[in-house]
Amino acid sequence: MPDDPSFANPLAGAMRDVFDAFMRQMMFCLPGKVVAFNPEDQTAQIQCGLQRRDTKGVAITIPVIDAVPVQFPGDNDFYLWHEIKPGCEGLIHFSQRSIDEWRDRGGPVLPADRRMLAPQDAFFVPGFRSRKNSIPNFRNEGAGISNMDGTTYLWAKPGEVQVQAETTAKVTAPTIILTGQVQVVGPLTLAGPLIMAPGSAGGGASIEGDISMIGNLNVTGTMTNNGKSVGSELRVSGVTPGSGNSGFPV
Repeated sequence: MPDDPSFANPLAGAMRDVFDAFMRQMMFCLPGKVVAFNPEDQTAQIQCGLQRRDTKGVAITIPVIDAVPVQFPGDNDFYLWHEIKPGCEGLIHFSQRSIDEWRDRGGPVLPADRRMLAPQDAFFVPGFRSRKNSIPNFRNEGAGISNMDGTTYLWAKPGEVQVQAETTAKVTAPTIILTGQVQVVGPLTLAGPLIMAPGSAGGGASIEGDISMIGNLNVTGTMTNNGKSVGSELRVSGVTPGSGNSGFPV
């Protein structure tokens, strides 16, 4: 501040200038973007989003940083993943000490050398965005994962979960259990065994619409068509011994 006594003290002013120049060389965190991503070890080449100025005030672009670990939340059993493409924006953090030994062996370990806040000791957290790359039509409710144009997403919100896909939504498991009223809108294709438990109100499961089946149909109980038995209790009318056809089910 102009009324600060240190501004009138030449020594204090010189020390302040030295400290300011020193701090400007330090790298704590900067915005950046992905140049290339290696899915094998989840590291990336990262370009810093801010430039530096040299002693003459000329803008200098910081060189691309290689082999930067990219964050994917999780632990040793489960993790969250998403695609990383060139241009993905985020925040670069710079470690206080060298991370070479930690990256190779885990920790705790002694740093390989004495460097501090160096570019080669960076971490990248994707998801921080510049205004031009902000998410369009952002859903500020619940939680989910979506592609950028919103045509494919998984969305959990209070009292409801929505799944939308442009082509196919797959669920693969030895057993799939659906509890509650199940409604199918559109064609239904079933591959594999289908077991329907009785409904909570005492009635059975109900399927509305046409069903095409390739394979055997095994029924335990009464099988009817328009209220008439067509199963093991089938009886027909107008039966006359001979080569003619019988009448309709009764």
